[in-house]
Amino acid sequence: MRWNRVRAIFLKDGTELIRDIRTIIAMVVFPVIFIPLFLVVAGIQETQTVTKRAEENYLILVEESLISEFSETKSENLSIEPFGKDFREALTKQEADAYIEFSENEFFIHFDGGRSDGKSQRAAEALVQHLRLLKLEKAKKTLEENQISEEILNPPSVTAINIAPKEKVSGIELAQFLPIVVLLMVMNLLAHPSIDSMTGEKERGTAESLLALPIKAKEIVFGKFLVIGLLTLFAIALNIALLMISIHFMGGASANFFSHFLITVLGSIPMIVFFSGALIFIASSSRSTKEASSYLHTFILVFMIFAFVSLTGDDISNWVNWVPGIGAGVSLKSWLTSSGDMASWISVLWTTGIGIGLLNASAYQFKSENTILGMGGINWKQWWKTGRDGTRYASIPETMMSFVFIFIIFLLLSYFGEYNFFKDMSQGQSILMSTFLAQIGAMLILPHFINKTLGLKRDYIFPKRFKFGFYLLLFGVGAWLLGLPFGYIGESIWPSPPEFEEIFTKLIDENSITFLIFVVGVMPGITEELVFRGFILHGFKKLGTKKAIFFSSLLFALMHMHPARFVFTFVLGILFAMLTIRTGTIWYAVMIHFLVNTISVIIAKNNLFSDSLISETSYSDSSAWTFLILGVVGFAILKALWKKIPIFKEEVKS
Repeated sequence: MRWNRVRAIFLKDGTELIRDIRTIIAMVVFPVIFIPLFLVVAGIQETQTVTKRAEENYLILVEESLISEFSETKSENLSIEPFGKDFREALTKQEADAYIEFSENEFFIHFDGGRSDGKSQRAAEALVQHLRLLKLEKAKKTLEENQISEEILNPPSVTAINIAPKEKVSGIELAQFLPIVVLLMVMNLLAHPSIDSMTGEKERGTAESLLALPIKAKEIVFGKFLVIGLLTLFAIALNIALLMISIHFMGGASANFFSHFLITVLGSIPMIVFFSGALIFIASSSRSTKEASSYLHTFILVFMIFAFVSLTGDDISNWVNWVPGIGAGVSLKSWLTSSGDMASWISVLWTTGIGIGLLNASAYQFKSENTILGMGGINWKQWWKTGRDGTRYASIPETMMSFVFIFIIFLLLSYFGEYNFFKDMSQGQSILMSTFLAQIGAMLILPHFINKTLGLKRDYIFPKRFKFGFYLLLFGVGAWLLGLPFGYIGESIWPSPPEFEEIFTKLIDENSITFLIFVVGVMPGITEELVFRGFILHGFKKLGTKKAIFFSSLLFALMHMHPARFVFTFVLGILFAMLTIRTGTIWYAVMIHFLVNTISVIIAKNNLFSDSLISETSYSDSSAWTFLILGVVGFAILKALWKKIPIFKEEVKS
């Protein structure tokens, strides 16, 4: 990419965007005026409400037989009157605020919780406090009559002391609302500029002129992204600064202001990259501003609902980290509370990577034939009618969208399987059964459905290119040995949490070895290779073989959602991809993948080599050389047998 060309597009679009008065009002003027004004008005209103409620008087109706009970104690804001008629009618007509009766040694307080002013409910709460005071006064009187000291009614006072530093407390307070606020701001700030910079170019007739210049489509898209992204980042920084300053002057969380401000602004960058990529991709695929707006509003609405559901609770599920965009919000929440770990960093890299991938896909869309002819982005009817004859692999946008779809369905099937379909089983059995369900539904059926629907080329699944040889068994052992030092590195840097070790132990102990080999060995060997070395690897081949291997292996490692195993799965993903490219079929990779997983299952199930390979003490400096030597042995085996792997040569049609 030629950055001088990107800079030229950046200056062009930046000048146009700054000249647009609507952009300045929406991103700068409105936040500067509205946020402080809103917080000041909200503070004044809250103060007035508290003062007004403190001065409220409540009319309480009681049974005539109880009026003497309340005559001994007085309350400034409670007016107690006897009442013998239908109290429900009096409460409904707001002639009184509450009614109290006594039955079977218990007071019953009736109030109207349907009143819009909430006064009846507040009257009930005040009455509860009054009754506690009444009981205390009665107890004192009884003690006095029996000449017993009142000291026994005064137990030791209790004071809770928070040992957390002020910085962490203020971070926790900010984490309750700031990630969701930032996420919503990012989506809304990006919407209009994304439409204007992409679809607007087409409607103004300037897209063809840009493409006619000696500038690549990728340079155009990234130049536009830098303008939109930096302006959004500036607006986010301005909004957050004003928000924090306003909270500070209102007496809210104020400790370590600069640190929390910096964390929030930097934490918004992955969100900006992802949502910029997604919204620019949608805009570049649309033929008009109206069409783009309809797509964007639906997209933003779905993510807004997901953000509210995912980020507003205290206990956030781990799988939310892997939802692009939302996972970055979870990471920001963990950083504000000083609880961030390696998973939060991987989630951020994952979100950023998806965003960059979508920007590349947008460049592909922008330079499409329909854009050059002034017809917009993708003509979906034309796309549906052509290119479905089984002569092409998936495009990069199709690959990315299909992967995200498959991944989400896999997570949903795993979640619902474990907590609904198989909830009566033990935890280990439930996890294995839900994984099996997700493998069948998401990774076996969906790729077949997508291939059929898009009419894609699937020559990589032809079994006739596969010839079994006993050397493959030794090759599988070599692959497993090669992975050991990388597993050691990952486990040393990002140790598995005790919860994972406990679940893994249950998974192994509570299932038979036959079922474990089938679900952990056979099924992943087929389904994961079908998705990653079949669909995704060939979808990325337009980027070049090396990039296709890298990105398919990266997605393969991220999909496992286990930081400690990231390096291990990434390296093996590269090996499986190289096998597929060399042989022209996924079945060699399927065989080696099956052998690697099966060896691991057999060792774990039978507790073999526990002192040197799989125990917690194995991840220490003293055993580093052992893993390194085993890895070197594995590499030597693979190198010696690599020449036996057949090379696929595609037939050239004359």
